Amino acid sequence: MKVVSFLLLVACVACQTAPSPSNNTDPTFGSDDDALLAKRATRIFILRHAEKAEHEAWNTELKSPEGFERARAWVSILSPKAPAALYVSNLQRTQQTLQPTSEALTLTPNIRPAVAASEDRPSVEDTTALAAEILADHRNETVVVCWHTPYVIDLAVALGVPKADVPDWDHSTYDHLWTVTVRKNGRASLVDTAF
Repeated sequence: MKVVSFLLLVACVACQTAPSPSNNTDPTFGSDDDALLAKRATRIFILRHAEKAEHEAWNTELKSPEGFERARAWVSILSPKAPAALYVSNLQRTQQTLQPTSEALTLTPNIRPAVAASEDRPSVEDTTALAAEILADHRNETVVVCWHTPYVIDLAVALGVPKADVPDWDHSTYDHLWTVTVRKNGRASLVDTAF
């Protein structure tokens, strides 16, 4: 009887200390602990605008069938993230890339300047201002940003990710999604996922 009681005691202790299996289905987070962390952190999903026709100027619309197809594909990836806000630049490509997601979530994207008045390229200053706005206005929330290469790197760094931890996207990268997690203490990390 003493042996049976001892075995039951050991089994109870083992059950109490064994880790519980993860029920988290978000591939961005690997465990329930990570999902709980996300509720106490700001998550920013960063993507580049969808494919454009070759030799398009900065301020043109999406014209490639691949670009429109990718814009539609982002809906099933981004909608489950339940973002509180969407951000796009004032260039049509980014707006068109998130339009299907915006419609599915009934969220109006926040349009932020990405182009200085006298330039035809996004500026680092605009990108830094966007990061500051997100961190101030969306603490402990999830946000999606559709932006431009190479300024996605500046955005990640401005959100607090060490530059050495930020992958480089070239001008043919359209199928990656960065998850930047900014914890309460300001520490930021980045996960790069290809779709």
